[in-house]
Amino acid sequence: MKARNHVMIWLRIVYVLLAVTGFFVGVWLLFPYTYPFFIAFFIAFVTVPFVNILANRFQWPRWLAVLFVLAMISIFLFGILSVIIAELISGSLYLARTLPSHIQQFIHLAEQWISHTAVPIYERFTSLFQSLNVEQQQTILSSLDSIINQVGETTSILLNQVLQQISDFLMNIPDFATAIVFSLLATFFIAKDWPRFMRLYVQWVPSQIQNYIRSLISDMKGAVVGYIFAQITLVSATAVIVLIGLIILDVDYALTIAFFTAIVDFIPYLGTGLIFIPWLIYTFFTEQWTLAIGLSVLYAVVILQRQFMEPKVLSKNIGVEPLALLFALFVSYKLFGFLGLVIGPIALVVIQSIIQTGLFRDLRQFIIGSQK
Repeated sequence: MKARNHVMIWLRIVYVLLAVTGFFVGVWLLFPYTYPFFIAFFIAFVTVPFVNILANRFQWPRWLAVLFVLAMISIFLFGILSVIIAELISGSLYLARTLPSHIQQFIHLAEQWISHTAVPIYERFTSLFQSLNVEQQQTILSSLDSIINQVGETTSILLNQVLQQISDFLMNIPDFATAIVFSLLATFFIAKDWPRFMRLYVQWVPSQIQNYIRSLISDMKGAVVGYIFAQITLVSATAVIVLIGLIILDVDYALTIAFFTAIVDFIPYLGTGLIFIPWLIYTFFTEQWTLAIGLSVLYAVVILQRQFMEPKVLSKNIGVEPLALLFALFVSYKLFGFLGLVIGPIALVVIQSIIQTGLFRDLRQFIIGSQK
């Protein structure tokens, strides 16, 4: 009897593993062909509460309510895109006016560096090279040839990769546009027929699975709101520190620069470095040493406060332990690079939400046979 129980436990383990593996393999195989509908379902899920308000409280036809909500979202996104494009155009015009003088200044500084630093170094190197014997000269020349070849090959590879990515992006534009059209159409039909889909869902999906999904969605909503609030908190702290630092350094347009620094701080990987690194390079080459040192200190303070605050703020707002969040950030960074810094917290929230639904507990009970 005991041996039979062990066999049944192993059979249930194999059954669970096969079911989970089959689910993920199925999603992996089908996602490239069905992702517009996943996007449509997510958009419909987000917009349905607003559609219900218009349809139920104000007695709008449901199809009209869906069209109105989608139109408002489209106008909002188009407005944001228009502002971004306008800022890019304005910035480009500003650079067109100011960049030539800066380029001339940079060329002048480069000429001074070449004449005062590079040429004397080259002359000393040439003198030293001539004093070597033929074998030593050949060794140095072969090493230089090897370095030059490696640099050329690396540059060629990087250039080919960049050109290939640009080509792939341009070739994918029609597919991207088609996916947007299908997503919008699918969103309209899903949101319009949402009550009917919910009736089918309640009718056909077992109540226990409904409880799992309901609990998971509730936890995920709280985690998403908490994550957004945490990012706003971190970005606001960055903006305040940058503003105070720029005021101390007596930089013009400190408020505007702090505002744009806060905006780029939302960008993964790059963040505030997108503003500070080019600025630091410029101040270094233009020999503005006081400003360069001040910006370096300010940039270091911004990075350190982000590193210290992020685990604590995220753990507080998304409801996970700081140690678990640090572990997830490190592991996901090792697995996915900088993208892992975004994937890690999301994966941790999903796992924690699944645990809180009791799914793993019920699977364990199913495997050991305590659930009939």
